[in-house]
Amino acid sequence: MCLSGACWKCGTAVICAAIGPASPDLRELAERYFSVRLICASGDTLENYRLAVKHWCQVNGDLPVDRVNEEAIARFQQHLAAGRSPASVNCYTRPIKAILRFGVEQGLLAAVPKIRRIPERKRSPLAFTIDEFSKVLACVRELKGTEGGYPESAWWTAVLLTAWESGL
Repeated sequence: MCLSGACWKCGTAVICAAIGPASPDLRELAERYFSVRLICASGDTLENYRLAVKHWCQVNGDLPVDRVNEEAIARFQQHLAAGRSPASVNCYTRPIKAILRFGVEQGLLAAVPKIRRIPERKRSPLAFTIDEFSKVLACVRELKGTEGGYPESAWWTAVLLTAWESGL
């Protein structure tokens, strides 16, 4: 933080006087976060967090965390949205939000700026068509052998029809 003005005692111009340590950028805060919160995290989790931080830095550079605002987050999400699905954008945004929450806990920023979740399209569940299910049953009926003392073809037919009729 810099202050400009004049010395209260002699009136000499003061151009900039630093007070307190400079706010870290997100990469520095992330390293602190990793060493405290992700000690036992899997390698994949740590890699996902590092990749999110890398993308953040590509967009926002060395922006100090106390200057992170909704505009910086929107730039980040817009950068990610180019060529990625909404689910991927949200996946990269979650680690940034976690790191910023850690920054609040550490007293480095007052609050986490509003981070809007990108709406994701709901996918239809995958299901067999009646024709596809009929083909599966035809294959099962050709099975030879036994399962639990019952003919395997009858056993699997019963299991599959029960699942089909119950909506599983």
